Amino acid sequence: MPLSPEKLGMSLWRKARFSDPGQRRATAARKQYHGVKKSRSGPTLRGTPFFDVSKRKEVHHRSKSPDLADQFSAQLDDYRNRLYENAEKNLEGIETAHTENIRALASRFEDQLALMHRGERELTRSIADERLEVGEVNDGNSNLEEVIFRQRTADFNSLLETKETALQGLFDEWNAVQTAILTLAVQVLGSGAVELEEDHLHNDLKRAISKASAKYDQADEQVQSKLAEIDATENSISRLTAETKGAVEQLQKASIDVQMAR
Repeated sequence: MPLSPEKLGMSLWRKARFSDPGQRRATAARKQYHGVKKSRSGPTLRGTPFFDVSKRKEVHHRSKSPDLADQFSAQLDDYRNRLYENAEKNLEGIETAHTENIRALASRFEDQLALMHRGERELTRSIADERLEVGEVNDGNSNLEEVIFRQRTADFNSLLETKETALQGLFDEWNAVQTAILTLAVQVLGSGAVELEEDHLHNDLKRAISKASAKYDQADEQVQSKLAEIDATENSISRLTAETKGAVEQLQKASIDVQMAR
């Protein structure tokens, strides 16, 4: 189990403390000087007010035993080594865990970055380069064809232009027929006999109707002139007929008078 930061810091402090040979010897000598073992029930030698100098020298002399010093030093070295090994294992475990976490985080970051790049390519790609599946579906059977949106748009625009050209031709023909009918009606019947809405007439048709109306007026003047001439002729014929009748009557009367005189 990994050590807490407080325990890990204490272990490293102890490791640094016992790693120095001079410090270790000074600490061991100080403990030996004051007495290594302390009584659990009574005061220590250091805490006794009436400390005997002879006893102090005897304890100091006795603590210098080579076996006890070596044993104590060995225990300290073993404890220091165990602390070092535990700290090293804990540090290696922490380092390994952090390394794995960093690698996992870097891997997830790279995956998110790659996903962002793919999304950016999809967003920046022109819609004209999209591929579409078009076709007909009859009774569950589909015959789909993959096309590029740009090419299908170009084909549609070409077809639309062709249809618009054909429709414009038909519309022009209808306008020509409509203009011919209206102009003929105006020429024959006159502009007053044909009801037209000026707002719905285009300029070309208005000009054609004006010309037809002028022709109608000209023809009407000619007709009126002819009618006037016919009326004059009829009057002349009536006068001549009356004069001829009067002359005939006079001739008949004169003939009767002659016959009676014989």
